[in-house]
Amino acid sequence: MDLFDHTASYQRDVTRRVLVSELLLHCVCAFSAKHLSLLVSGEIWNPVAVRYYGEALHMLIKLLGSTESQDDALTATILLSSYEMIAAQGQEHRRHFFGAMMLIKTHGISARSTGLDRANFWIYIRHDIVVALLTESPLLMSAKEWNVTWRMGETDEDALGNQLLWLLARTIDLTYANDPLADPVSAAIERRDLIRDLDMWHNGLPMSFLGVKYGEATEEGFSKLYFAVPASGEWSYNDQIEW
Repeated sequence: MDLFDHTASYQRDVTRRVLVSELLLHCVCAFSAKHLSLLVSGEIWNPVAVRYYGEALHMLIKLLGSTESQDDALTATILLSSYEMIAAQGQEHRRHFFGAMMLIKTHGISARSTGLDRANFWIYIRHDIVVALLTESPLLMSAKEWNVTWRMGETDEDALGNQLLWLLARTIDLTYANDPLADPVSAAIERRDLIRDLDMWHNGLPMSFLGVKYGEATEEGFSKLYFAVPASGEWSYNDQIEW
């Protein structure tokens, strides 16, 4: 959950919130048990995951229909949506996926938010990108709505990872645009700007994205790479494929 968040919002903030939020406690238990069920001989965790998921879902529905504080609603929705994604529960995932988007828009949450709101925003964006690629359609929340702001000469790996999400979202929206009335000149300008921004992102990557070779090379000439910062390794893998 904190893949591109050096502040580790989920590890730090959510674990504190579960001490006072029964809803988040059940969401975390469901999500954790579901992950454990994916291990070899992990089927023993399946009933645990299902039980906590059902109870968490009931609590979330009750919360959304009440006048109580909704502070934990988005985090719970994101956790349940993540559970449903790895459990391949398509219909349920779509409901919580749309629900997360509505909560984000209703509360004015964006890339400039802070704390858990910011973390939830970027997790939602990753879900949006996955769904867009699977359905070959534009994102539900266009990159133009993200309210992003980038720092020139950025070196933090998590921020660079989120920048690439922004570039990927723009690419998807441009590729799968389905507006028959779209101006081809505007599309050409947008494509040119996107290529320029991609080049700027790639050329500005810090040394941490290069990795350190170790071990023997394979027969094909490939070497293992060690990355001190996990986010660098994740994006460098995709970077080598595209460039």
